[in-house]
Amino acid sequence: MRTALNEMITPGRTRRETRNNAICNDYITLSNKYKCASPNRIFSALAERYGLTVPGIRSIVMKGGLYQPKYAVKRILPSNGGREDAIQ
Repeated sequence: MRTALNEMITPGRTRRETRNNAICNDYITLSNKYKCASPNRIFSALAERYGLTVPGIRSIVMKGGLYQPKYAVKRILPSNGGREDAIQ
């Protein structure tokens, strides 16, 4: 059964997953090496390296679970009387 699933994955998807994994690994490496650098600066360096846009790199890293922007952490829910609740 497992081989049938592997046959359904296209070569393009395999290349994209490999590239995205490499981007995530590079993000971890750069963020550990340059602790004082902002995430946007690291995204910019990775975008230049991989020939992608900064929003594209940000999306890949966010989907990898490595980065969550500040604006997505809290939101005000009118149903809670306007209290701020963390998005889980």
